[in-house]
Order: sequence, then C-alpha cells, then structure tokens
Amino acid sequence: MIKKIACGKTNCYLVGEYGRAVLVDTAAPRYLGKLYKAAHNAGVKFIFLTHTHYEHAGCAAALAEKLGVPVGLSEADLGIMDGSAPQIMKAHKLYGKITLKLCGGAMKKKSAVPAHIVRLSDGMELSPFGVAGETMELCGHTFGSLGLVYENALFAGDAMSNVLRPVCTCVYADRTAAEDTVRRILGDSRIARVYVSHGSVIELDKLRAVMTPAPVVDF
Repeated sequence: MIKKIACGKTNCYLVGEYGRAVLVDTAAPRYLGKLYKAAHNAGVKFIFLTHTHYEHAGCAAALAEKLGVPVGLSEADLGIMDGSAPQIMKAHKLYGKITLKLCGGAMKKKSAVPAHIVRLSDGMELSPFGVAGETMELCGHTFGSLGLVYENALFAGDAMSNVLRPVCTCVYADRTAAEDTVRRILGDSRIARVYVSHGSVIELDKLRAVMTPAPVVDF
C-alpha cells in the first residue's frame, strides 16, 4: 500500500500493509483529524518524520499519542522541533528565496516533542517496529533529513520536489550536502520512483534517461 494524504501543499503518505503501516510525515496541527482517521483505518504502527519542520511534524506528538505509536526521526533534527537548535535555511536562486520569504517563518516554528521517540540513522530497518522499510540519510534540506525506502520507492520529504519539474530542494541547511543527496538518489539502483512532499511522483528511470552527465540539481 502506498496512499497519499494531501494536507494543503504538503504530501503525507501511508506506506506498507494494512494493520502494520507507517505514516510518513504528519503536516501541521490543523490536519490532525484527517490524519488520525486515515492512520487509524490503515492500522499505522509507526510515524516516520523525514525532517521536523512544522509543516511536516506539527501534529506528530498529538497524533502519536492518539494512535499509541512511536515517532521516528533523526536526532540531528530534534533541535528544530523543540527550538533548542534551529537550523539556518538558505537559498541562492530566486525561487528558493521566494520560498524562504513565504515559508521561512513556518520552518522556524517549534512543534511538540513526542513522548516516545525512536532515533533513526542511515540504513536502519523498521521491522523491529512492526513495519517494512529502511531509512536512508538525505542530509541537505536539514542536517537530519531522512528518507524511507520501501520496496522500489523512496519517500524523500523535501530532499527533492516535483512541482514543475524534478529538482533538488530549493532551500537548504547545507547546499553541497543537498546536491550530493540528489546524486546518491539518482545513483541508487533500488529506487525506481521518488515520492516527494511537494509535487508529484518522480519516475527515476525517465529522469535518468534524459539526464546530462550532471544530475538535475537546479534550484
């Protein structure tokens, strides 16, 4: 099962088998009811945060409490969530600068910290938590950005987007790391498609077929 839950301009996803599914990202608190209904019906056993910006993690604590499940995230992003170590977001091209002006405030907002946190790192299997999938480090958009690899799909959060065309994140904590992350995604033979938080699914085989030697990393 792969099911998108549209929460405004942010995509969340139900992934795995009914009765032991994972919810990728939780959006802002105003979507709590919508996400709870979908997650409860799917039998979600684990919440996976690609990173902890407010529009991705705003209702994670409340939703996890209602469902009685743990929340997995990178320790490198905990400081964003509780406000103790916010990360400075940057952009160097017009679209990214516009995004920062419009959404930069939300990226600085704190979210409630879940009671039961699982600290995730690269290559961790999620089977001990009753769900399928493996984590993949996607550092760049934030220092702790993570993806979930499930079968031949990657749930990549904001590491890439596909609003007009497939591109690297337009805002980032570390530009070099963000570009390296896209190169690793494109070079990973396990991954056929990328499910992003903003825009439509990226079919990697089609993207690879039209690529020049340098991957698409235009901000």
